[in-house]
Amino acid sequence: MRRLKKLKNHLILFASGVPKRMVNRKAPAFPIYIFHHIPKCGGASTLRILSHWFIMIGDNRIGWSARYPEPVDLKRLNSAYCLYGHFDLDGYHLFERYPEVVGNPDFRLITFLRDPLSVKLSLYRYEREHGRTSMTLEEHLFKNYLANIFPVTNENYEEVLDQYFFVGVTESLPECMHYLAGVLNKKCPNIPVLNRTNTDSRQFASLTSEIVKRFRSENSLDYAIYDYACRRMRETLSLAGVNTTS
Repeated sequence: MRRLKKLKNHLILFASGVPKRMVNRKAPAFPIYIFHHIPKCGGASTLRILSHWFIMIGDNRIGWSARYPEPVDLKRLNSAYCLYGHFDLDGYHLFERYPEVVGNPDFRLITFLRDPLSVKLSLYRYEREHGRTSMTLEEHLFKNYLANIFPVTNENYEEVLDQYFFVGVTESLPECMHYLAGVLNKKCPNIPVLNRTNTDSRQFASLTSEIVKRFRSENSLDYAIYDYACRRMRETLSLAGVNTTS
């Protein structure tokens, strides 16, 4: 809890604008970085590191409601800033909320993905602990969670992911952050592990082989997205001389 409070102190949680007194006019205008924080994909750790490199501007819905504040005025940002948010509801997805960033080299989009089954188990544990779901584990599993967040289809997921400057995977978070530090010409701090949901082996053990097989079948799009992200990440890191085992 103390580490999470410390993390919040590093972030500037303005939802609808940037105060004039905070504008860093010495920084170049572009590129402006945007971190698409997908829940349960290493976002808390990534935010902690990004807060060493940027002034962080949050754009999240209010609490667990479906209400969003006004979008951040991107014209008031420059390369000293990094906008971040979940962008996880219909009508508020990243490319709906900020259509001007699509295909625009002035903006560099970053996100992290994670093995689809691990994501769902972690998300289920979190929601159960906070009283936000009454579904059984099996009921909770069967949904293309990653695909719905972007959102993407079988026909366009590669095209959408290619709009991102960098798509990392949580399983290779240290290597990914060292790569980004090199790109940004920044020093990479110690990589923390924050907001880790205590998903133990009993959750995995409770899943029969039939359920796992069905999960992979019914979440085939999520696995296609994740596999594509892994391939693309390995190619990117390899070209930069960074080795990864994911």
